[in-house]
Amino acid sequence: MICRLEKLLLDWTRARPETEAPLFSGLFLPDTSRAALIENAFAQIARDGAGQIEVAERLRAALLRLADAPDPALAEAARTMAARALDHADAALALESERARLRATGDGISFLP
Repeated sequence: MICRLEKLLLDWTRARPETEAPLFSGLFLPDTSRAALIENAFAQIARDGAGQIEVAERLRAALLRLADAPDPALAEAARTMAARALDHADAALALESERARLRATGDGISFLP
């Protein structure tokens, strides 16, 4: 689920709506807050998966990649959520070795061109 949400958001940031004809010209949606997109996609996973190192690592890596997104508002929202997810995990993970492993996750991550 985390990977799918990440890909969806990265694809969305790369879309060029001004160069692509809309499929449904009569349909209009107002722009949405980038913070709301990140919050709705990842907040529950950050909270509920905080005690599982595998979930916390995958989420942190995805959020750090989104923090490199070309949309500055989305990137900032991803950085904020990554910090919040780390706080959840610090509180939930029992082992210091897992907390250290999580903090090391994402060192040097930048997969965007």
